[in-house]
Amino acid sequence: MDINLGEEEITRASKIFDLPWEAENMAMDLFRKSANKKIFKFRDTRELIGSVMAIVCRQYSPRRFSEIAKVVGYEKIGKIRKTACIMVKEFNVKLKEVDITSFIVRYCSDLILPNDVRLKAEEIIKEAVKRGLTENRDAVGVAVAAIYIAAILRGEHRTQKEINDITGVSEATIRDKWKELAGELKIDVSL
Repeated sequence: MDINLGEEEITRASKIFDLPWEAENMAMDLFRKSANKKIFKFRDTRELIGSVMAIVCRQYSPRRFSEIAKVVGYEKIGKIRKTACIMVKEFNVKLKEVDITSFIVRYCSDLILPNDVRLKAEEIIKEAVKRGLTENRDAVGVAVAAIYIAAILRGEHRTQKEINDITGVSEATIRDKWKELAGELKIDVSL
């Protein structure tokens, strides 16, 4: 394991994700602890970097595993996810619940959608949370579905392809999630 590479990459990724210094410090601490644990001895350095960044981003600025993998240069997303889970248990990390609205704010901005679309998407998510429709579901997929619905309702329609290009959520997932969410909430969405 290359400790210097790990520390350099954690600093670089922290800047890219615009994380506060305490998040970078947490990532460095987890990385160093991992380097000293036998259970992580034969893991790829970039896999460990991706895993600690996944944990830290969950606490400070939620990101998709695919985004993290791209930034750290390690494409095996499943290994990053699995190693992050092992780290959480091994180091007794208390994870925050993912705030779905953080994805709505970010993606509405990236899609250049007006504020009323963001507010409508947040309203949809609030109702979905109240009804338990977000439990054990992909937070990003649900957020993107709410944005898709809100954009249509507010006359700011974006295609599933446009949303996929910005968010990385597949068109099939967008299609399935928005239909499911609109159906459960009884929202009439006319395309």
